[in-house]
Amino acid sequence: MVTAPATAWNASSATAAPVVACQKLTKVFKDFWMRDRVRAVDELSFDIRPREVFGLLGPNGSGKSTTIKMILGLLRPSRGRIAVFGKPPHEVDIKKRIGYLPEESYLYPFLNARETLDYYAKLFNLDAKTRTRRTDELLDMVGLTGAQFRPVREYSKGMQRRIGIAQALINDPDFLILDEPTTGLDPIGTKQVKDLIIELGRRGKTILLSSHLLSDVEDCVHRMVILYGGRVRRYRGRGPRGAGGGAKREGPTCARPSVRGSRDRSPRASRRQACPPRSRSCSGSPGAARRFPRRGR
Repeated sequence: MVTAPATAWNASSATAAPVVACQKLTKVFKDFWMRDRVRAVDELSFDIRPREVFGLLGPNGSGKSTTIKMILGLLRPSRGRIAVFGKPPHEVDIKKRIGYLPEESYLYPFLNARETLDYYAKLFNLDAKTRTRRTDELLDMVGLTGAQFRPVREYSKGMQRRIGIAQALINDPDFLILDEPTTGLDPIGTKQVKDLIIELGRRGKTILLSSHLLSDVEDCVHRMVILYGGRVRRYRGRGPRGAGGGAKREGPTCARPSVRGSRDRSPRASRRQACPPRSRSCSGSPGAARRFPRRGR
């Protein structure tokens, strides 16, 4: 059973300077004639606090990956402001403080786990002693010490995701971004990855967790924002956990955002628009698709 995170997030984290701050972030993709083609992200505002596990939830095409790419500095916003560690995200000196696991793990199939981690450690100019120490620590953390000499091509999907998380942690980042870390995993693999995320939260890592499945996020995060059509449809969050490692589970507090074009603005309608309760996932419903046109991811 996956338990809610007992992390280093506390009241001081809520008042500290945010790791990520987005204000009315907008990204519009244009066509060849420079006409607006897709508004992938529309006036998105949120912040991520130190030592917090933050969820970015929404169906495919809701703008999650576009938002992550802007946080990483791979895309520039069309409008709005974004700061990572108080600086523009494209500045080089903050890159070494970030770890990133993309939706698909891009691993060299002919390397084994130890060689893979050593290769990525060299990209960060870590010395040989530090590379060996970090590799041993991470292999033990993700549970792949016994398979460290097997080629990555022989790994299961779950093992590949775990070695992907390890490579994202090789530089001991202050901020970790995980894009759909449980995609394609069976229930056992999903539980292993979720347990690993919860453990990283306990160690005080600041984590941005992106997913289209509410069940993959709600057990791991302190707060989350739900996107649909590039816009915020709902916020969810809970306060700091009580002493004793989160023995007390506090109920979530919800703030209802404005939803343009919706006739029913009740909290119940807002929940339906964010995630259909029957499936407990944000795959969307035919009714929601009619209310909110599908936008770029």
